[in-house]
Amino acid sequence: MNVAGKLAAVARKLREPGPAGPKLFRAMRKSTHSLGLAPTITVERAVMVEARQPPKPTRALSDLVIRRAGPADVPAVAALDDRAASLLEARLSRGDLIYLGQLDEQVVCATCFHRGPAPFDEERAIFARWALENDTTFWSYDAMAPAPMRALGVVAKLFEVALKEVFELHGGRQVRGFIYDWNRLSLLLHERMGFSVIATMTAVGVPGVKWLRWESDGRSRQWVLRRNSDFALPPALA
Repeated sequence: MNVAGKLAAVARKLREPGPAGPKLFRAMRKSTHSLGLAPTITVERAVMVEARQPPKPTRALSDLVIRRAGPADVPAVAALDDRAASLLEARLSRGDLIYLGQLDEQVVCATCFHRGPAPFDEERAIFARWALENDTTFWSYDAMAPAPMRALGVVAKLFEVALKEVFELHGGRQVRGFIYDWNRLSLLLHERMGFSVIATMTAVGVPGVKWLRWESDGRSRQWVLRRNSDFALPPALA
């Protein structure tokens, strides 16, 4: 059986009714990580969420200073989770908005927004590029903060204020995000900020090839693609 055939067989198992499909999926995902196979071999599920208005303001953490990040802030933002400064520099260069939060002048959290119509493609190896209709659609991604800071609620406050600015200062009409289904805290935060689930996706990837299943509004489609395909997936099925 060729690679596409094997992926199709896995796909059939994952679609089985009852507990067998979900159990197989969880076992496969756990195995890829415990055996050190990820990200070469990936098994993931995620949901796409969308908000069409800013969240309701809260009075929490009034001492957290929130502002747009510039090139001079890259080293401090990169240090939040040891990521490459070059990645953040590239995001700023392409016009992405990076917001950061400061306590006592120390950067403690950051988050990013990508403006359409250019597709968002940082998930393309595992899932897909994400098509954005126009420059009033934003893609929300990456919440960065050390664990002790997350426990203080700084990410939630940063997200609240940054979303408000995206809608009210940058012309946003809708903001979308993509959340792995195991990330319950992120799912709860997005729900609290007024996001709703508009689609779900399952992805199974092996070297060179990936299988995608997309479900939205009671409809579904699936594809077998190259791992770094230029295919851009819309937020809803036609």
